[in-house]
Amino acid sequence: RLKKPLKNVPQYVSMMQITDEVLATAKTAIEAELAAEGKPEKIWDRIVPGKLERFISDNTLLDQELALLDQKYVMDDSVTIAGHIEKISGGKATITDFVRLEVGEGIEVAEEDFHGTHIMSSKDMCMIEDMQKIAEAGVCSLKVEGRNKTAYYVATIARAYRKALDNYAAGIEVDENLWDEINATANRGFFPGFLNGKPRKGSVKFEANSSKAAKEFAGRVVGWKDGRLELIVKNKIVEGAELEVVMPNMDEDFIIIAKDMKFGEKSVDVVHGGNLNKVVTIDCPNEIEVGIFIRQEAHNPGIKKTPAELAADSYAA
Repeated sequence: RLKKPLKNVPQYVSMMQITDEVLATAKTAIEAELAAEGKPEKIWDRIVPGKLERFISDNTLLDQELALLDQKYVMDDSVTIAGHIEKISGGKATITDFVRLEVGEGIEVAEEDFHGTHIMSSKDMCMIEDMQKIAEAGVCSLKVEGRNKTAYYVATIARAYRKALDNYAAGIEVDENLWDEINATANRGFFPGFLNGKPRKGSVKFEANSSKAAKEFAGRVVGWKDGRLELIVKNKIVEGAELEVVMPNMDEDFIIIAKDMKFGEKSVDVVHGGNLNKVVTIDCPNEIEVGIFIRQEAHNPGIKKTPAELAADSYAA
């Protein structure tokens, strides 16, 4: 994003307003700015074709809030929010709410409170209900944030969004049951960030950052032989527990019962994640592919809520 607005180029433009004249003006201004910084004037030729970083302001789908990802050009400079605030305020920034940057407004640097120093809400981002808005804005690809997350988390969230996108393509309304799938992962509550404008009351949570999940990762399938399912256990499983087989397609999930559990030839009533890389087998007449995840109801899920209640909490006004 440009460090300062370009002359003769509107700060916000919609795709319909991006004309050859606008691009030519932007090109000239950018090359001049880069030259003033000592960067090669021919850098334009190295910029990815078809890339333009601008905000939509046509007051239709996104209310001037969503950046268009199909860009005509991109700048290589980047800085964290905290770094930017510190630079312009001359000191360490402590933020207890979202930062608001508008023409004619300064930046309010808040004081640290007894909860600590906050740069963002502890709630997790979730846009599961906004697939139509995102798709119709021109976004052509979505990425699940998987850094510091388990493979189970990434698989669960990715297939939930896959289902939401498939529903949109098929003309199906938002399926509130997808909240059950989202809530099956460890989370600290959800909100859609700035996607729908200014975060509303209840969207930001500073008083706690504890994580809960309605379900827990029980194990990973490593084999099947002679009616016995082989698992690497990740969390405690007791004899007789209902185990959910998490298939790539949500509609194909099914339940099996943990029965006749064995370590080798030794029968056991309970297994747990402490048996690292030790394979447990259970009776299972149906062959299940290697790599499939198994989960179960969490032992400490917190307060159980319906999909509608989860959605209301996440998008609370």
